[in-house]
Amino acid sequence: MCPYPSPPELYILPLLNLQVAKGGEDAWFISDDGASFGVADGVGGWSDHGVDPALYARELMERTREALATEARCAGAPRRALKKAHLRTRAAGSCTAVLAMLCNADEEEAGPSGRMSPDTGTVGKVPKPPARAGEARLFTANLGDSGVALVRAGAPDSDGSPGSPDRYGFADLTPAQQHGFNFPFQLGSEPGGDKPEMADERTMTVRHGDTLVMASDGLWDNLFPNEISSLVAEARKRDKGPRALARVMAAQAQRRGQDGTAWSPFMHGALQKGFAYQGGKLDDVTVIVGYVVDVDRDRAERGAAKRAKM
Repeated sequence: MCPYPSPPELYILPLLNLQVAKGGEDAWFISDDGASFGVADGVGGWSDHGVDPALYARELMERTREALATEARCAGAPRRALKKAHLRTRAAGSCTAVLAMLCNADEEEAGPSGRMSPDTGTVGKVPKPPARAGEARLFTANLGDSGVALVRAGAPDSDGSPGSPDRYGFADLTPAQQHGFNFPFQLGSEPGGDKPEMADERTMTVRHGDTLVMASDGLWDNLFPNEISSLVAEARKRDKGPRALARVMAAQAQRRGQDGTAWSPFMHGALQKGFAYQGGKLDDVTVIVGYVVDVDRDRAERGAAKRAKM
């Protein structure tokens, strides 16, 4: 199975203020082969100390890209690369980070599972069987409140019941890591902070037709999962590419962030913790979207559709 006919596509919208001039505080990378990608969100508080919050995030992503190019692939690779990148990053600052690597069944190694262990109550301890033919694995490492979602047609409903084949939903999602509300885990230049080893590792089984959405918290704080799934469904229905979908997601998240009265995930979380808050959360928004494609199957389906029109 070849996961992508072309690399994943990215769209980034900086916060609508002076950050537009310098490109915002988010950073990202996509490997040359399109199989590895990551997003980092610089911590804005560093600007109060005269430090550009984007510099650390950008260097960390560049160092991570370099580390992944030489790291043993698949299981554990994202977190190992993040650890190497953290040691080599010299800029002052801190950021959250999420990484992913897509591996075909023939190159996969045994790795941690994203399921809950019934024995320990922790995530990442139950081994999964090797991917079957027509499947691949997405290995992820997430530290903080950026994240990656696997969106699938026919995904189970929230109550666990089988989903409708024409309904899109989240088949998997990396969990956010926070010390407290709006205080995410973060890697940084100062000693005594969070460590790369604290990053949550997950293994997602992907197959033909799936959509991968990686984003900074500017997306997750402003759009609910059902809204993101609906955008995926609409794009797939209209045969829009991943770049167009990423652009729509980022734009809608930014509009929600500018709305002082709209219901948002950030508002919901604030109210649950006892904080008075209303509206979206204005922030940088970075979105990477990838369509998972079995090239042989895709070629056969397109050929059949072409013949049907003749």
